[in-house]
Amino acid sequence: MTGGLPEAGMASEQGGGSELSGRLLSFLKQYHLSKQDDAVIAMLKDISAGGRAPRKLGNWGSVSADEVDGALEAFRQWKTQGRPGMPGRYWSRTYSQWLECVVIRQNPDGTLLLGRDVEASGTADYVHPSGIPENLEAREVEGWFVPKEQASPEMPKEQVLRVIADFDGSTIGPEYLALNKGDELVFSHQEDGWACGRVLRRIGTARLHHDLQAGWYPPDYARLQS
Repeated sequence: MTGGLPEAGMASEQGGGSELSGRLLSFLKQYHLSKQDDAVIAMLKDISAGGRAPRKLGNWGSVSADEVDGALEAFRQWKTQGRPGMPGRYWSRTYSQWLECVVIRQNPDGTLLLGRDVEASGTADYVHPSGIPENLEAREVEGWFVPKEQASPEMPKEQVLRVIADFDGSTIGPEYLALNKGDELVFSHQEDGWACGRVLRRIGTARLHHDLQAGWYPPDYARLQS
Protein backbone atom coordinates (compact mmCIF):
# COMPACT_ATOMS: atom_id res chain seq x y z
CA MET A 1 0.00 0.00 0.00
CA THR A 2 1.42 3.34 -0.99
CA GLY A 3 1.29 6.52 1.03
CA GLY A 4 -1.64 8.87 1.40
CA LEU A 5 -2.64 12.19 -0.02
CA PRO A 6 -0.82 14.95 1.86
CA GLU A 7 -2.09 17.56 -0.57
CA ALA A 8 -5.75 16.63 -0.16
CA GLY A 9 -8.04 19.22 1.34
CA MET A 10 -6.00 22.30 0.47
CA ALA A 11 -7.65 25.55 -0.59
CA SER A 12 -7.99 24.54 -4.22
CA GLU A 13 -10.01 21.42 -3.43
CA GLN A 14 -13.81 21.49 -3.81
CA GLY A 15 -13.96 25.21 -3.33
CA GLY A 16 -12.67 24.85 0.22
CA GLY A 17 -12.26 28.62 0.61
CA SER A 18 -9.26 30.02 2.47
CA GLU A 19 -6.01 28.18 3.06
CA LEU A 20 -7.02 27.64 6.69
CA SER A 21 -10.34 26.11 5.57
CA GLY A 22 -8.32 23.70 3.44
CA ARG A 23 -6.12 22.75 6.38
CA LEU A 24 -9.17 22.24 8.57
CA LEU A 25 -10.69 20.01 5.87
CA SER A 26 -7.60 17.79 5.81
CA PHE A 27 -7.67 17.76 9.63
CA LEU A 28 -11.33 16.60 9.56
CA LYS A 29 -10.57 13.88 7.01
CA GLN A 30 -7.68 12.57 9.09
CA TYR A 31 -9.83 12.37 12.23
CA HIS A 32 -12.66 10.79 10.22
CA LEU A 33 -10.38 7.76 9.82
CA SER A 34 -10.41 7.23 13.60
CA LYS A 35 -14.12 8.13 13.93
CA GLN A 36 -13.32 11.29 15.89
CA ASP A 37 -14.61 13.81 13.34
CA ASP A 38 -17.82 14.57 15.30
CA ALA A 39 -15.78 15.61 18.34
CA VAL A 40 -13.48 17.75 16.18
CA ILE A 41 -16.48 19.45 14.53
CA ALA A 42 -17.93 20.29 17.95
CA MET A 43 -14.56 21.66 19.09
CA LEU A 44 -14.16 23.84 15.98
CA LYS A 45 -17.64 25.30 16.39
CA ASP A 46 -16.90 26.09 20.03
CA ILE A 47 -13.56 27.84 19.50
CA SER A 48 -14.38 29.78 16.32
CA ALA A 49 -15.33 33.45 16.48
CA GLY A 50 -18.90 33.63 17.79
CA GLY A 51 -18.71 30.15 19.31
CA ARG A 52 -19.19 29.14 22.95
CA ALA A 53 -15.51 29.57 23.82
CA PRO A 54 -13.59 31.52 21.14
CA ARG A 55 -9.82 31.08 21.31
CA LYS A 56 -6.80 30.59 19.08
CA LEU A 57 -6.25 27.17 17.59
CA GLY A 58 -2.63 26.72 18.61
CA ASN A 59 -0.16 27.90 15.98
CA TRP A 60 -2.96 28.16 13.44
CA GLY A 61 -4.22 31.30 15.17
CA SER A 62 -7.81 32.55 15.34
CA VAL A 63 -10.46 30.75 13.32
CA SER A 64 -13.45 32.59 11.88
CA ALA A 65 -16.93 31.09 11.66
CA ASP A 66 -16.74 31.42 7.85
CA GLU A 67 -13.53 29.38 7.74
CA VAL A 68 -15.09 26.64 9.85
CA ASP A 69 -18.28 26.70 7.77
CA GLY A 70 -16.21 26.44 4.57
CA ALA A 71 -14.33 23.43 5.88
CA LEU A 72 -17.51 21.73 7.11
CA GLU A 73 -19.29 22.24 3.78
CA ALA A 74 -16.32 20.80 1.86
CA PHE A 75 -16.22 17.89 4.33
CA ARG A 76 -19.93 17.19 3.74
CA GLN A 77 -19.37 17.27 -0.04
CA TRP A 78 -16.45 14.88 0.27
CA LYS A 79 -18.60 12.36 2.16
CA THR A 80 -21.48 12.79 -0.29
CA GLN A 81 -19.07 12.10 -3.17
CA GLY A 82 -18.04 8.76 -1.67
CA ARG A 83 -14.99 9.92 0.34
CA PRO A 84 -12.46 9.76 -2.54
CA GLY A 85 -8.88 9.10 -1.46
CA MET A 86 -9.92 7.52 1.84
CA PRO A 87 -8.20 4.34 3.05
CA GLY A 88 -10.78 1.77 4.04
CA ARG A 89 -11.69 -1.82 4.71
CA TYR A 90 -14.29 -3.44 2.46
CA TRP A 91 -16.34 -6.45 3.49
CA SER A 92 -16.22 -8.93 0.63
CA ARG A 93 -19.21 -11.23 0.51
CA THR A 94 -17.34 -13.35 -2.04
CA TYR A 95 -14.36 -14.00 0.24
CA SER A 96 -16.15 -13.43 3.58
CA GLN A 97 -13.36 -11.20 4.85
CA TRP A 98 -12.28 -7.57 5.12
CA LEU A 99 -10.10 -6.27 2.28
CA GLU A 100 -7.89 -3.21 2.65
CA CYS A 101 -8.49 -0.65 -0.07
CA VAL A 102 -8.55 3.02 -1.05
CA VAL A 103 -11.58 4.82 -2.52
CA ILE A 104 -10.68 5.90 -6.06
CA ARG A 105 -13.99 7.51 -6.98
CA GLN A 106 -17.75 7.22 -6.79
CA ASN A 107 -19.41 5.65 -9.82
CA PRO A 108 -22.47 7.27 -11.48
CA ASP A 109 -24.75 4.67 -9.85
CA GLY A 110 -23.43 5.49 -6.36
CA THR A 111 -21.20 2.43 -6.01
CA LEU A 112 -17.49 2.88 -5.33
CA LEU A 113 -14.41 2.10 -7.37
CA LEU A 114 -11.97 0.68 -4.81
CA GLY A 115 -8.27 0.28 -5.53
CA ARG A 116 -5.30 -1.29 -3.82
CA ASP A 117 -3.71 2.15 -3.56
CA VAL A 118 -4.33 5.73 -4.72
CA GLU A 119 -2.58 5.11 -8.03
CA ALA A 120 -4.77 2.20 -9.16
CA SER A 121 -5.03 2.46 -12.94
CA GLY A 122 -6.30 -0.90 -14.17
CA THR A 123 -8.48 -3.84 -13.26
CA ALA A 124 -5.51 -5.67 -11.72
CA ASP A 125 -5.17 -2.80 -9.24
CA TYR A 126 -8.86 -2.80 -8.27
CA VAL A 127 -10.18 -4.38 -5.09
CA HIS A 128 -13.76 -3.91 -6.32
CA PRO A 129 -15.06 -2.03 -9.40
CA SER A 130 -18.46 -1.31 -7.86
CA GLY A 131 -18.27 -1.61 -4.10
CA ILE A 132 -21.38 -1.14 -1.97
CA PRO A 133 -20.90 1.97 0.25
CA GLU A 134 -22.52 0.25 3.24
CA ASN A 135 -19.83 -2.45 3.14
CA LEU A 136 -17.00 0.06 3.49
CA GLU A 137 -15.55 1.42 6.72
CA ALA A 138 -12.76 3.93 7.25
CA ARG A 139 -9.31 2.54 8.05
CA GLU A 140 -7.03 4.58 10.32
CA VAL A 141 -3.63 5.37 8.79
CA GLU A 142 -1.40 7.94 10.50
CA GLY A 143 -0.32 10.79 8.25
CA TRP A 144 -2.65 9.85 5.38
CA PHE A 145 -4.34 13.18 4.73
CA VAL A 146 -1.99 15.28 6.85
CA PRO A 147 1.72 14.59 7.55
CA LYS A 148 2.03 12.99 10.99
CA GLU A 149 3.95 15.91 12.47
CA GLN A 150 1.21 18.29 11.27
CA ALA A 151 -1.79 16.11 12.10
CA SER A 152 -3.02 18.66 14.62
CA PRO A 153 -2.18 22.23 15.52
CA GLU A 154 -0.48 22.94 18.81
CA MET A 155 -3.25 22.67 21.35
CA PRO A 156 -3.34 23.45 25.08
CA LYS A 157 -2.81 20.39 27.27
CA GLU A 158 -6.09 18.56 27.68
CA GLN A 159 -7.75 18.09 31.05
CA VAL A 160 -8.81 14.45 31.29
CA LEU A 161 -11.62 13.85 33.78
CA ARG A 162 -13.21 10.67 35.09
CA VAL A 163 -16.99 10.47 35.46
CA ILE A 164 -17.94 9.74 39.07
CA ALA A 165 -21.69 9.14 38.63
CA ASP A 166 -24.09 8.13 35.87
CA PHE A 167 -25.73 11.00 33.98
CA ASP A 168 -28.44 10.61 31.33
CA GLY A 169 -28.45 13.85 29.36
CA SER A 170 -30.84 12.46 26.74
CA THR A 171 -33.72 13.35 29.07
CA ILE A 172 -32.71 17.02 28.91
CA GLY A 173 -31.84 17.59 25.26
CA PRO A 174 -29.90 16.30 22.24
CA GLU A 175 -26.84 18.41 23.04
CA TYR A 176 -26.31 16.82 26.50
CA LEU A 177 -24.06 13.81 27.05
CA ALA A 178 -25.11 10.43 28.42
CA LEU A 179 -22.36 9.18 30.73
CA ASN A 180 -21.54 6.09 32.74
CA LYS A 181 -19.51 6.12 35.94
CA GLY A 182 -15.89 5.52 34.93
CA ASP A 183 -16.09 7.13 31.48
CA GLU A 184 -13.25 9.52 30.63
CA LEU A 185 -13.84 13.06 29.34
CA VAL A 186 -11.73 15.85 27.91
CA PHE A 187 -12.92 19.12 29.45
CA SER A 188 -13.40 22.09 27.10
CA HIS A 189 -15.02 24.91 29.06
CA GLN A 190 -17.82 25.81 31.45
CA GLU A 191 -20.82 28.05 30.83
CA ASP A 192 -24.04 28.85 32.73
CA GLY A 193 -23.45 26.10 35.27
CA TRP A 194 -22.75 23.38 32.71
CA ALA A 195 -19.44 21.90 31.56
CA CYS A 196 -18.70 21.13 27.92
CA GLY A 197 -16.45 18.26 26.91
CA ARG A 198 -15.98 15.27 24.65
CA VAL A 199 -15.89 11.59 25.49
CA LEU A 200 -12.37 10.17 25.38
CA ARG A 201 -13.17 6.62 26.49
CA ARG A 202 -16.32 4.78 27.51
CA ILE A 203 -16.42 1.80 29.84
CA GLY A 204 -19.55 0.56 28.08
CA THR A 205 -22.17 1.61 25.57
CA ALA A 206 -23.80 5.01 25.92
CA ARG A 207 -26.98 4.92 27.96
CA LEU A 208 -30.25 4.55 26.07
CA HIS A 209 -28.32 4.37 22.79
CA HIS A 210 -27.56 8.08 23.18
CA ASP A 211 -24.09 8.09 21.64
CA LEU A 212 -23.29 11.82 21.46
CA GLN A 213 -19.51 12.20 21.78
CA ALA A 214 -19.27 15.92 22.61
CA GLY A 215 -21.70 18.02 24.61
CA TRP A 216 -22.81 19.30 28.02
CA TYR A 217 -22.78 17.62 31.42
CA PRO A 218 -22.94 18.70 35.13
CA PRO A 219 -19.41 19.79 36.17
CA ASP A 220 -19.61 18.01 39.53
CA TYR A 221 -20.16 14.65 37.80
CA ALA A 222 -16.51 14.43 36.68
CA ARG A 223 -13.16 14.96 38.39
CA LEU A 224 -9.53 15.19 37.33
CA GLN A 225 -7.84 11.82 37.27
CA SER A 226 -5.38 11.30 40.12
